[in-house]
Amino acid sequence: KNIVGENVEELSAELADYLSKSVAEKATGTDFKIDDGLMNKVKSTVLVTSIITAPFGIVGSKGRKNQMESQSLFLAANKPNEMLSDIDDLLEAKVIDQKQAEIARERIKVASEQLKTIPEDLSDDKKASVLPQLVDKAILENKKKETNPAFHANIDNQIKEKDAEIEKEVNRPDNGLTTEQNDELGDLS
Repeated sequence: KNIVGENVEELSAELADYLSKSVAEKATGTDFKIDDGLMNKVKSTVLVTSIITAPFGIVGSKGRKNQMESQSLFLAANKPNEMLSDIDDLLEAKVIDQKQAEIARERIKVASEQLKTIPEDLSDDKKASVLPQLVDKAILENKKKETNPAFHANIDNQIKEKDAEIEKEVNRPDNGLTTEQNDELGDLS
């Protein structure tokens, strides 16, 4: 199921309708009483969709890996109850299925817990950028507890990779550039 494509298509149509009404409002000076419900639906759908799909590498762009997930998780971790309610609404509206809802709930709950472990002196940008790796690491550590010890070496290697990503991100210069952009600048010198 192509949840990203379907959600983008549906939200594009709704957003086009919203924008048409907004333009008409401005042009005519009338008030069509556009409520904030649509914009809230768009925001929550985009946030939840990015949280669901990012672990599978579907979302992301050049620059910081899964930057949208980073921001989405950070926002969700700061308001977990609101986001969990949004997941229920999306599930009820059949925008997402039960498995996708479970993935999103788990990632948001873990993100909320992990956010509390991040030092306060880090900028919000760094907190947001390191949060997905902390979430992935915590999920791997929980998976390890439930996995046969014969498979622990592979999970341990994945945890070490997450630790390296976390360290690299925490040590990234706070200059507004992504880790990859800073690496490219370093290669040019």
